[in-house]
Amino acid sequence: MGAAVNIAARYEQAKSAELGGIRVSPELRELMIGSGAKPDGFRKPVQVEVKHGVSLDVYSIKESADVME
Repeated sequence: MGAAVNIAARYEQAKSAELGGIRVSPELRELMIGSGAKPDGFRKPVQVEVKHGVSLDVYSIKESADVME
């Protein structure tokens, strides 16, 4: 459980002007799409450097998007 909480904290810490307010991992994005979310409801991934030089691909949900089909 510790590793999962650690990676979740990294996504929460991700900062970039290109990211929206709701940030998601590539894995969560795929789960959401598999559950009926529209792929075009997400912004393109942004690579963000977080704590200790770790880089993550981070998606965010478009503010004006109706994500669910």
